[in-house]
Amino acid sequence: MSVPVSRGNTGQSFRKDNRKGYLWVLVIAIVFCQLLAHTWIRNRSTQTLVEISRNQIRLNSALAYNRALGVERGRLKSETRVIPIAKNKLGLRQDVFQQIVYLQGHGI
Repeated sequence: MSVPVSRGNTGQSFRKDNRKGYLWVLVIAIVFCQLLAHTWIRNRSTQTLVEISRNQIRLNSALAYNRALGVERGRLKSETRVIPIAKNKLGLRQDVFQQIVYLQGHGI
């Protein structure tokens, strides 16, 4: 069983087929690199969105805490709280004019 071999342009047709094979390998490699880059970019964008969401939650929590502190500060500075403490614990009176101390000096 012998296979007939053509002795004409066998080397040139093999080179053309080989070039086509390399071309397909190059195309597949480029597509693979594009898919890899696309996957990496999508992954990074998803991670960035998750991080932004977490930071937004932290910001909202900090703003709510700041508002609560403002309300507490207002409550602590209110006259209804300060006046009884000044009268009972510090012994201050409401008669302001008798509590003023005038300093006498030569320069002013």
